[in-house]
Amino acid sequence: MKRLVGIVSIAALFAGCVSMPDTNRMMSQSRLMQELMKGTDMPAWHTQREQITQALGDRVFDKDFNRVFDSLTIALATAGMTVDNMERQS
Repeated sequence: MKRLVGIVSIAALFAGCVSMPDTNRMMSQSRLMQELMKGTDMPAWHTQREQITQALGDRVFDKDFNRVFDSLTIALATAGMTVDNMERQS
């Protein structure tokens, strides 16, 4: 019986150690984020800013309304977005 209690205690300690966060990994992630925040002249940063700027602009669709409506419906569903009200007649 004592041996079973000892094994359960060791298993509980081991389970506690496994679920603890890896401090080295967290520190390296923190350092990486700090470096990225300091160096905003990186090409990836400029590309992301350009994409955000383009996304904020108006769009002109040079297609049939039904085609655009169907495409928009599929895009919203694929992105997992919720639409409260959407009418084809409007």
